[in-house]
Amino acid sequence: MDINTACKARQTPDTCRRCGKIGHWAKDCDLRFDIRHLTDDELGAILEQWLAALDVASSEAEEESADQSAPVEDFVPCSK
Repeated sequence: MDINTACKARQTPDTCRRCGKIGHWAKDCDLRFDIRHLTDDELGAILEQWLAALDVASSEAEEESADQSAPVEDFVPCSK
């Protein structure tokens, strides 16, 4: 085993396996979301936000489908 090669491998910076950034590991990542460590109030607030986002998405889809129900002709028939 070459000693210089082993030292070079250790000199590379540690990167997070979750976000790929340098300076922290996956266990300390800001993108980590662990539901087991949430309180009941925090969990309730997150669920309300997610359900509100679903309601907004479904109402937007309904509005788009209502707009598409009336066909619009993009030509004028010729009466000659």
